[in-house]
Amino acid sequence: MFHLCRNVVFNLSIHDLTEQQRLLWSSPEDDVKMCVMKGKDEEACQNYIRTMVITAPGRLLICGTNSFRPKCHYYQINANNYSLEAEKSGQVVCPYDPKHNSTAVFAAINSAPGMSE
Repeated sequence: MFHLCRNVVFNLSIHDLTEQQRLLWSSPEDDVKMCVMKGKDEEACQNYIRTMVITAPGRLLICGTNSFRPKCHYYQINANNYSLEAEKSGQVVCPYDPKHNSTAVFAAINSAPGMSE
């Protein structure tokens, strides 16, 4: 079971809720500074993890607000280790404001030429 938080994703045991692993992902310092300069408070200028989707067995798409500049990371899971595969813009996939709710649905389309994640 995963728990999405500010700057971290916790992987918890479904049996007793003990922490199995954590994935840290903070906003880069420059993004936090720019966010604060634009008038947001430092608490809001963190990376609130808002979207997580299993895209294939052993593969995760995780997106965060990243100081009001959403980003997404693709991870490969190997023996409880998360390997970052790619980073992409999170616009349209993840809210920019940590106060906004989000719902994600992933649909794999393998038959359309030129379509990818």
